Amino acid sequence: DIVVLSQDILTMEEDLIRGGLPVSEVQRLCDVHVGAFKPALDEHAELEMPAGHPVHTYMEANKVIATLANQLGGVARAIGAGENVAENFIGAEHVLHALGGLENHYQRKENQLFPILERHGVTGPSQVMWGVHDQIRTAMKETRDAIDERDVDAFSATATALARDIVEMVYKENKILFPLSLETLTETEWGEVRRGE
Repeated sequence: DIVVLSQDILTMEEDLIRGGLPVSEVQRLCDVHVGAFKPALDEHAELEMPAGHPVHTYMEANKVIATLANQLGGVARAIGAGENVAENFIGAEHVLHALGGLENHYQRKENQLFPILERHGVTGPSQVMWGVHDQIRTAMKETRDAIDERDVDAFSATATALARDIVEMVYKENKILFPLSLETLTETEWGEVRRGE
């Protein structure tokens, strides 16, 4: 059951935080935990929610976000290999500009979903994911700076890591956060999320 797996991962992480492990270290371990459960998580079909439901909106946004992140990774590889560098930097600017919508996606989670999960005593996602959001925000700025400076090495490194982190966050949302949220929130609370957005 995907919800049980989601709860297992989040319970482990909440126990580590309560035990005094810094949230930054739990963020690092989150990838290890997800990797350990990935084969089981992959077996579960994607969630299907009706249009208008906040989870449907999140998941539709995630399709676009993952596509853009993969495009960014492709441009980073091309620039790193010295292929059409000037042209690819222009492409990178466009992709990074389109990824600006990521901020809205993360703020929706931070301001609407996380507080209601916390109301139910589910604090792991807000502590761990919010920290990863901030890492991604920092990496977006570093990638933007590398583009502005046309720094091939810095761009190749930062954009590659950024693309990977964004795709991993999409996976964690779709396979862990959203199933757990659907199990936890009431219909009234989903209405509250939707109004808040």
